[in-house]
Amino acid sequence: MEGCEVSHRVNNSLQIISSIIGLQVDRLQDEKAIEVYEKVQDKIKMISIAHENLPNTNHDINLPNYIQEIIDYLADTYSHTLEKVNFDLNIEDIDLPIDTAIPLGIIAGELAYNCLNSESCGNSTVGIKLHTEQSNCVLTVNDGDCRLPEILDLNDNELCCMNLVGILTKQLDGQIETGRKIGSYVKITFKT
Repeated sequence: MEGCEVSHRVNNSLQIISSIIGLQVDRLQDEKAIEVYEKVQDKIKMISIAHENLPNTNHDINLPNYIQEIIDYLADTYSHTLEKVNFDLNIEDIDLPIDTAIPLGIIAGELAYNCLNSESCGNSTVGIKLHTEQSNCVLTVNDGDCRLPEILDLNDNELCCMNLVGILTKQLDGQIETGRKIGSYVKITFKT
């Protein structure tokens, strides 16, 4: 089975899971539980978007277009939040195999999602940069001035975002660096 066919099937399965969660949310009464389920549903939809618009062949994925589509989805979904958060994408014109592009797109989406959902963010610019350095690809997401302490704790089991980022970075045989400059940043480096 070709990679695109697998991605199409994954996308369909994720949409079914999201629908099942939606049906459960409709039956809940606890506001906190509803909020948790809706965040899980948002993450599933974002992962689904990462599989949705792939080419119909096993050719490499053009990352500027691909990551832009993921960020556009988040921007549309969280348009109410965009009054306080802007995105600055600086994506080098890189084509990567589908099995590298999908986890990379999910990582960028997860980190952007985390910034959009921070209550401490105010009029921030989230920078997403992807470039090559020698034989490596480097993805850096800087949350502007959100100062998200939770984004830096890679071992916190309560943080689904960073756990997922860590798992996908391992899948890419990559390294994670976190720190603070103006706000927090996460830098993922992996071989191309």
